[in-house]
Amino acid sequence: MDSKVKRLITKKMAVCDRSNLRAVGITDGNKNSSLVAVEYEKPVKNAETAMVTIPEDLLEDSVVIESASQALSITMGAPYSQFRTLMRSDYWHKITVIDGASYESDLVMKLIMETASPFNLIPILYEKKGKDAQFLARNCGSAIEKLCRNKLVVKNPHGPDFAIVINLKYAMGDQIKLNMQASFTKALQDRFDYEKKSLDLRSFHKHPHLANLVFCPLSQQKILHYILMMAKKQFETNIVELNLANNDIEDIRSLEMLPSIQHLDLRNNGIDDISRLEPLQRLNILTLWLDGNPVCENYDTHAPYIKDVKNYMKTLKRLDGVLLGKPGFPVYQRNFLVDLSKHAVVDHFLGHYFNLYDSGSRLRMKGLYHRNALFSMTAAYLPGQKTSSTARLTQYMISSRNLLKLSDYSKAYSSIEYGEDNILAMIQRLPPSDHDPYSFTVDTAYVKDNMLTIYVCGVFREPATTMEPLIRSFSRTFVLLEVKPNEFQVVNEMLHVVNATTAQVMESFKYKRPPIVVQSIARNAAQNLTEVDKSQLVGILSDVTEMNRQWSRKCLEEAYWDIKDALISFTELYKRGRVPAEAFVK
Repeated sequence: MDSKVKRLITKKMAVCDRSNLRAVGITDGNKNSSLVAVEYEKPVKNAETAMVTIPEDLLEDSVVIESASQALSITMGAPYSQFRTLMRSDYWHKITVIDGASYESDLVMKLIMETASPFNLIPILYEKKGKDAQFLARNCGSAIEKLCRNKLVVKNPHGPDFAIVINLKYAMGDQIKLNMQASFTKALQDRFDYEKKSLDLRSFHKHPHLANLVFCPLSQQKILHYILMMAKKQFETNIVELNLANNDIEDIRSLEMLPSIQHLDLRNNGIDDISRLEPLQRLNILTLWLDGNPVCENYDTHAPYIKDVKNYMKTLKRLDGVLLGKPGFPVYQRNFLVDLSKHAVVDHFLGHYFNLYDSGSRLRMKGLYHRNALFSMTAAYLPGQKTSSTARLTQYMISSRNLLKLSDYSKAYSSIEYGEDNILAMIQRLPPSDHDPYSFTVDTAYVKDNMLTIYVCGVFREPATTMEPLIRSFSRTFVLLEVKPNEFQVVNEMLHVVNATTAQVMESFKYKRPPIVVQSIARNAAQNLTEVDKSQLVGILSDVTEMNRQWSRKCLEEAYWDIKDALISFTELYKRGRVPAEAFVK
């Protein structure tokens, strides 16, 4: 037997008397799928850093499988008595991954579990020994048989394939007595917020109570089922919010056992088809996060994505952070913000900026730019598009600062506009425009205490000078500086304009944009209203918008009690998902 394979493993988790350990079998209904963890009958001092010692002496009839021929002989030609050790639930087996120490433990164990699938293999006490990695498992006969049939090779998409060595009957079950129920219970307890009725299972297998004991990824359907079953028993029907983000989950059938869920976070998992959401149609889901799943890549636009998701969740009110309107009511493209606390600032700025920009007189934008602001613009033609033959970007090309095409590099400096007055004069010379806010995609790439960077791209059109208006594609990068509390000015802006792609033309301007209103301060008119007048206006706005009176009053106050402006403001905010659900609670 290879000396490397004979090496004994000692897991540094606790030094304890074996009399303090007891075994409790836990299964999910499958005889070959028990889950295990350490459980102490007596209190263990500093149990968080305690150590469990694996026995040093190999059993006399332990069997080592280290070659493909041995593996195949055991599964195909060896006497059953030699292979029966695999099926015994009272034996521990050791699996060694040759040269596995250079890889992350999650990757190694996940690949081995996938190779053994659909059979159960729950690794415990994973550790690195020199260049190798190793762990123990039990109740995994069918999984080990499949590994043997695979000639002890585990496919690795990130490098050379793994070669493994299997030590059957490495230890008796009573030598390492494990029970995961206590560890799972404590981990669930730590992740549950009783006030919000929220269970946070993000990256659950990395919880401190589990990471050093057992590898239990929720991407394994039976493990997910077992954990949710424990949670249901532990918290009864009180789970209203469930966060399963970052678990590589593909199968969500087990969620059906939690009918109380209303808010569900499935971000960054492995859901690859919209039909995978079918189990959710029997739940009353109000809020769903699905960003970061492969299924999202199947959609180029937001409308069909929302439609397909809502086919499975008729009660859905918010998707990926966007408040959904009534059927046929358009919503803005999703934002990708590094700091969600700036969402309101970004939305308010963009709405105000483009309303003024498209209002017909850009001189109204005075005050938006810092006195020392910088502005530059580039423009280019996109060939091979429906818009290419009629692009006519001359008015943009004149001031374009495309360094690759400048014949006179002195213009690299002269084409930068400095100061608010020069910037306003520059953009005033550009053609009139009408932006399609439903085409916008927004990101904040940088956020600091008093500064943030906003990137926005989309399409706009110029008034028709021929039979059809000219449709452009644009991207703008704004650097905003907070000059006063909650008051920002642009200190740097870069604008890039090209003729729109054929796909952009087909998808643009499908929805009517609300009329542009440059609000005037009507404080004097508001001062002439009595409380009775204001109360009547609150009632009217509440009836029309279905908001409660508190939020209707707030909306009117912000519009200085001009009900027309209040309705326009509500409509715009509602489309953009900025009206909170609590505004409609009466």
